[in-house]
Amino acid sequence: MFKKLKIKLETKLARLYPPKDSAESAIDRYMVNWNGRYRSALNPTFYRVTSIVLLLPVISLYFLSPASARTSLVVTYLLMISQVLYLGMGSRSRSANTLGIYILVSQFALIGHAVSFRLIMDGALDLENSMIICAMYTTMGFLFIILAPVYNGLALALAMEHLALAYFSWGPSHPDSRTLSWMLILLSFDSFAVGFHILNYQRMRRHAALELSAHELQIQNERLRVESIEKDMRLAQQIQDSLSPKSDTISSGRTTVRFFHRRYDILGGDWMGARMLTNGDLVLAVADVSGKGIAASIVAQAIHTLWVQALVQETFDPEKWLHDVNNTLIMMGHTELHTATIGLAILTEHRVTYYSCGHVPLFLMKKTNNTTEYVPLLSRGNLVGFTNELDLKPVSAAWDQDGTDSILLGTDGIFDRGARTKMAKIDDLLRAIEANGSAALNNDDVRDDKLLIWVKRAA
Repeated sequence: MFKKLKIKLETKLARLYPPKDSAESAIDRYMVNWNGRYRSALNPTFYRVTSIVLLLPVISLYFLSPASARTSLVVTYLLMISQVLYLGMGSRSRSANTLGIYILVSQFALIGHAVSFRLIMDGALDLENSMIICAMYTTMGFLFIILAPVYNGLALALAMEHLALAYFSWGPSHPDSRTLSWMLILLSFDSFAVGFHILNYQRMRRHAALELSAHELQIQNERLRVESIEKDMRLAQQIQDSLSPKSDTISSGRTTVRFFHRRYDILGGDWMGARMLTNGDLVLAVADVSGKGIAASIVAQAIHTLWVQALVQETFDPEKWLHDVNNTLIMMGHTELHTATIGLAILTEHRVTYYSCGHVPLFLMKKTNNTTEYVPLLSRGNLVGFTNELDLKPVSAAWDQDGTDSILLGTDGIFDRGARTKMAKIDDLLRAIEANGSAALNNDDVRDDKLLIWVKRAA
């Protein structure tokens, strides 16, 4: 009989308090964390003020309570105050873990009041004082049951303990009818408290489930948003890749042009273009837009658009094209500057002419007596997109004599120190490129986009 009753009770408790390994354990864990965050948010001042408030009944009990129970009541409240002060003087992590403290305080309160109740009831009291004492004990248990933290069976255990201690504190000297009435009153109050606690538990659980669902939906939406951004970024990367020359290598009768490009991020601000004129001259252009990311890539797209527009013309005027780029960027940047450095090289059969708009120099690679030298070709000019006038000072040099083997035109991701870039570094980079192609640019520790055009004279 008792076994069946135990099984039924356990089944009821399992329904009222779902175990943590159930299908909804995620909600239970989330609710526990949710309650922990709520308790940890309580400021230590809250506990200190509560301790001060609890001191008031201690003072009144000392002067107004019956002499037989005065000591036990004062000790009970002082023990409760000590635990609350322990929380108030501790850290937030201590405040979050209040289950053990709550159990201690509830035991101090229930047992201490029960002992005091028993001491008072053993004395000679009139009906009015008995009613006051019973009301105090009933209210104390009622509050502790309702305020029990959300853990399985704790409220029910406190209610059963409250009833057992009530029978002890009432004493055996009262008539059975009065004892039965007293226990039925307590049973009614405690049953209501347990029921209220269960309803509150279920309400909090539903609230936690809704909050968990909203949290998961927010995470899912954020994931979809990030995936959408990544998809758009990949598409933008494909579009930006299409801005580069169609082939990694361009060959003519006298030269071979190779293009190498590595971005620091998904989108970059480096751009390069190449075209062969009808008279056989080769035009090479590189640009390094100020900034990085999407903004820089948009400016690079504008430069590429102007480059494509110039391709339909049979002739190419470098200064006119640079002025067009400058004017376009100035008009684009009426609220914010859009600037870039541009290096533009015109290669004929015997000479190279270099235009620089704030760009790093072009390098001539000369080989004499089994030694290699990199000679910078410096040109003057200001950034495009910065002022209305470009101060262009192109320079020209022969590249079919003095052992000139190659021309190197790149951005500051390659020539990070401009004309002072170490020759050994350039030499090592070219050897790595010969072996691994554009992948060699990944070995450089410069945190920038890297772009290089290598023009090599045919043997």
